[in-house]
Amino acid sequence: MENSEQSSEQEMVRLTLELPRDVVLWIDALRIQMGFRNRGLIVAQLLRELIPPLDEEEHQQDPTGEG
Repeated sequence: MENSEQSSEQEMVRLTLELPRDVVLWIDALRIQMGFRNRGLIVAQLLRELIPPLDEEEHQQDPTGEG
């Protein structure tokens, strides 16, 4: 998990999501289990886990594999 100091320094943007009720219930269960204060924090954490490490991302962008 990311350090709370690092995440509080980032500019936050508010957005609205329309999700199926079962997904919201799943997010709420994860939020409680992981001790997050709100849904936005758990969604942000889930999305961060999908972001590839910088090394992987650079290799995917270079088709020759030399960079």
